Amino acid sequence: MGVRRLYKAPMPFNASELPQIDFAQAFDTVYTAHLNHEPGKLQRYSHTDWRFTSLTFGSDVPPPGDVAALATTPNTDAANSGAAYFPQESSYVVTAVNEETGQESLPSTASVVINDLTLKKNYTTVSWSAVTGANYYRVYKRRNQGEYGLVGQTEQLTFRDDNIIADLTDGPLQGRNPLTGEGNRPATVFFFDQRLGYACTANNPNGMYLSRSADFENMDVARPVRADDAISIRLVAEKVNAINQVLPMDDLLGLTSTGIFVIRGSNDDYLSANPPPKSRRRSARGVSRLKAITIDTVALYTLDSGDGVYSLSYSLEQDGQKSADVSVFSPHLFEGFRIHSWAYAEKPHSIVWAARSDGKLLSFTWEQDQEVWGWTGPHDMGGFVNWVAAVPENGEHRVYLSITRNFGGEARHFIERMASVRVPENAALECYLDCAVSQQFETPTKTIPNLHHLEGRTVSVLADGDAYADKLVQNGEVTLEHEVTIATVGLPYVGKVETLPVIYPSQGTNAGKPQSLGQVALKVVKTRGLKVGRREAEMYALRARENENIGTPTDRVTGTFNAAVEPVQSGGASLIIRQEKPFSWRVTSVFLDPVLSG
Repeated sequence: MGVRRLYKAPMPFNASELPQIDFAQAFDTVYTAHLNHEPGKLQRYSHTDWRFTSLTFGSDVPPPGDVAALATTPNTDAANSGAAYFPQESSYVVTAVNEETGQESLPSTASVVINDLTLKKNYTTVSWSAVTGANYYRVYKRRNQGEYGLVGQTEQLTFRDDNIIADLTDGPLQGRNPLTGEGNRPATVFFFDQRLGYACTANNPNGMYLSRSADFENMDVARPVRADDAISIRLVAEKVNAINQVLPMDDLLGLTSTGIFVIRGSNDDYLSANPPPKSRRRSARGVSRLKAITIDTVALYTLDSGDGVYSLSYSLEQDGQKSADVSVFSPHLFEGFRIHSWAYAEKPHSIVWAARSDGKLLSFTWEQDQEVWGWTGPHDMGGFVNWVAAVPENGEHRVYLSITRNFGGEARHFIERMASVRVPENAALECYLDCAVSQQFETPTKTIPNLHHLEGRTVSVLADGDAYADKLVQNGEVTLEHEVTIATVGLPYVGKVETLPVIYPSQGTNAGKPQSLGQVALKVVKTRGLKVGRREAEMYALRARENENIGTPTDRVTGTFNAAVEPVQSGGASLIIRQEKPFSWRVTSVFLDPVLSG
């Protein structure tokens, strides 16, 4: 991977706060949440223009100004000596509406007028100044000290009220921001049902706040409440349920320190402020702060205690969410460790990559439709893995890692990208080394430069398709024995697979009986350099050089090949497969024919 300059955008978080940042993305905007900071957003305007700002909740449409209510009273009931004339105080406010965004402004300053609209010919005229971007205006009226109610809407800048009865079920919006001030900053952010949501403040750790429908940065509510108003929820069930994360699936799931809650609309449909939503606890297992991973209709999460990984999915039998331990067959990978970062690489192999608390990497294969899943690891990356991310690129998900490596007693930080899982047609373009750099030279050379990040380290080289081991980087370069045109230089690693012992349940147990391997065959795809054996001390090449010319790299092969193994006996016949060179290898099947003794 070539070297690139990093683009930096200033943000208010310091390094120690980074693990606690939660985020949710909508196109080119990433909304952030952290207990020590006001809610914010990072916006991308171009490849080199990224801006972070704190959120200002509310409508972008300003209220109309210069609102004035003028009474017209030609009828004062003179014929009856004024006996029927009974003027009352009325107050008017006006809001502006933008049809494109659907936003309505807060109400204007009130204008008070005294009139008796019950008498014929009397009316009140309300006027205001235009608002840029507004398509129409809504007028609300209040009698004496009552509530405001809608009396009409217009595209004009005046409105005539000739005793229109106010709709008191439709009142103006009231400005509201529950997420500002000491103790009211949220730790979690999410999207659900066209709303932006936040949860878990210091003052209300079990509190959840959702924006107005389709208006992410607006927490306003009307009085009385409208269905599309902002929503406030408290998850209550015997204990303090700190909301560690919120998971939007078919239902909205609150993953708390004491269990999992399902939040639904009052009629089990979409969430609305009127009628208010309802919540039910579905699990008593506490969930950690690590953001859950959603795969199709299943979510993966870790416990608050840190023991293992669980799945969460809908169960028809239970008519609700069902939780299952997906690390039950690999408990040794999690005992005494926690996962602090993970990412799902969906294409092409459906793998979850997880960074463990000791800096090593785990991988979890998940194919729900095929009922195939299992953990692999730990993978020693030669440094401490700080975080992992998966980014879709060219039809696959490329895995990025932040790794701290120790070079000469100095900790150095790297952003590295795993090579494409697609094996290149040209074997010289393979990249199976850590912290590697690939270079192509117009003139063949023995000296490979630009390796200052590997200074003092012993590296391996893949040059023109052949492997060179134990090369020391000095002055930012290594020297080879032959001139090459394409070279990849990096830290070597060993790939290893060990099969489980073969069990014959139909013939009674063979566990513990002396066994040796008879016939051994491997089915491989685009593979070379592989070794197999019963013990790591005695490994044999899967395929030796055949028709390749001396001095050229061995060919990559595809097919089924017999393998020689050491004729030793043990209590379980298993096979070790190793790849020590930076070559591609893919084993699709292993065929073993154990021979039993005794």
